[in-house]
Amino acid sequence: MFESSKEQKKEDKKTVAPLQKKLAEKPKVLSMKDLTQNSEEKRQELLFKKIDQKAQALLEKFKHSTPLSNQLPEQERVRQKIRENLFYALVFGLEECKNKQYSSETDDMREHIVDISKFLMKDEKSQIEHIKNITLSIEANLYHKYNKDVGKTSAYSNKSRLVATPHQIFMNLKHKKNFDLRLKVLVEFITPSQLCLMNEDVACAHPRNSPPAS
Repeated sequence: MFESSKEQKKEDKKTVAPLQKKLAEKPKVLSMKDLTQNSEEKRQELLFKKIDQKAQALLEKFKHSTPLSNQLPEQERVRQKIRENLFYALVFGLEECKNKQYSSETDDMREHIVDISKFLMKDEKSQIEHIKNITLSIEANLYHKYNKDVGKTSAYSNKSRLVATPHQIFMNLKHKKNFDLRLKVLVEFITPSQLCLMNEDVACAHPRNSPPAS
């Protein structure tokens, strides 16, 4: 009976000690800077979701305007998938411009704010038609750059980060931190042919290991 009582006391101590330690801990007080940062991060996350939803809706319209048929040659189906990826990245850039205040510290973009404003003043139909033309031009440049070979082992289909392949250009264009790159392509400060010749160091505004937008 005495031994049982001692064991019970040991168990009680094990339970009480962590609770006492937890109660003794001071609650973390967030500074105004932390609160502001958390609020801004949430705002940006909500904005990103809103932009992505609109871009996805426009992409669906683009797909319906150029439906993929099973009767199409495999080569054309591969090319159309690349066009869809590029179109999405560019309409994402368009919606970014519409949904947030544009402010770039880079001199080369500051002088193009007038061009950006003119582009945003157009009706949506004209904007989408412009983006379609850029999309088709980028893909056509890539198609000819890689000698019209779109096979799985071809350079056109290569997912290497070291060359300006369709996959790499799409990844650069859609990256969260490449807002300026999307704008430069939209207002044709960077033409489709120039984009297809750019290497990763020039085209990427983000660090090599930073994650792309999902």
